[in-house]
Amino acid sequence: AGYSLDCSIGGNGWNEPCLAQASPNDSPSKTEIDLVVNPLDPLNIVVASKDLDPVASPCVWAVVQVSKDGGHTWKTNYVGGPAAERSPGDVLYGYECITDPILTFNRDGDLFYNLQAYQQQIESVVPGGLPNGANVAMMAMAISHDGGETWPEIIPEFFGDDLTIFPDYMRMGTNPQTGSVFAQWNTIVGLASSQPTLVTYRDGAPITQPWFFFTPEQPTGLGESSIVGGNDGTVYSLLGGFNSPGVAYMATSTDDGMTFSVPTLQFEFTPMDDLEDVEFRTGTSVEMAIDTSGGDHDGCLYAAWADGSGDDQADILGRSSCDGGASWTEPVLVSSGPHGDAQFFPRVSVDGRGGIHVVYLTRAYDPAHHLVAPSIVRVGTE
Repeated sequence: AGYSLDCSIGGNGWNEPCLAQASPNDSPSKTEIDLVVNPLDPLNIVVASKDLDPVASPCVWAVVQVSKDGGHTWKTNYVGGPAAERSPGDVLYGYECITDPILTFNRDGDLFYNLQAYQQQIESVVPGGLPNGANVAMMAMAISHDGGETWPEIIPEFFGDDLTIFPDYMRMGTNPQTGSVFAQWNTIVGLASSQPTLVTYRDGAPITQPWFFFTPEQPTGLGESSIVGGNDGTVYSLLGGFNSPGVAYMATSTDDGMTFSVPTLQFEFTPMDDLEDVEFRTGTSVEMAIDTSGGDHDGCLYAAWADGSGDDQADILGRSSCDGGASWTEPVLVSSGPHGDAQFFPRVSVDGRGGIHVVYLTRAYDPAHHLVAPSIVRVGTE
């Protein structure tokens, strides 16, 4: 259907002829990877990770790998600069760690990277009224105007004390009609409650104060999940249950993220159980994407999650809605390949032809169920 492998990009010591190693920097670990493509230049690819590169920090940091030639060559860049170059007055000065990489391009080709920074010992009061000596957690937005090569703007969004109040688990989306960008995360209080929080950016600047989502049925128990925008300008925020997993709520905005409706229940499902004898995290979150291709299914919403109701410990299931969440199809099995053990942590995307792609992690390819591998499937629209 128009796709083919480019096997000219191999080399540089990589052992697969049709793959290029996108992270040439010296780092023992890169995890929680996100990938975006510039809508104005499909050869401009940016990969970000939770990176243990010692040039950036003794902890994990926001390190990006940038390609301007479709993946043939890559360059490493550090958001906020290498550790040795950060100085007092810089927004990220004093922070040891940045986690949970999440990025998006807007329609104008500007790149937005929402940063969860933590472990900074401050010596003065910061916005939010934190006392002297508090251990600060911050949500901030970094913006690049050259496809990820430099990050001249870093805008603080929210502060917490990294203990009783802290921001976590971000997602981002855009409004294709206006070009606005949305940053959404969980504001977690005492590890006991959560309020999804959103900031709207237009023309590269925040235009709203943090917007907190709540619903009478779950006043402090919602968790951030996904946010997407349609060609008609409607913005959809999908929310899960923080204290009561197994529910999916949604709020909508028709004024470009200035206000949202009260979240309403969309559907329920069976979350996966925790896997035993593993050293990595698993769990269920509902991820959502929207068709903006302009084709027959333009505006349709697609949701995917790890479900524990089948014979496997978890399978990837999906639903769709083509009426803005007024109704959803019955769940269908998305995960493919060998079954057994568990499939989890899906991410869903819709391409410019309206094709739906779901990538997820699975242990099914290892008969002993010790090793994790990524798997991807293209889903039909009928």
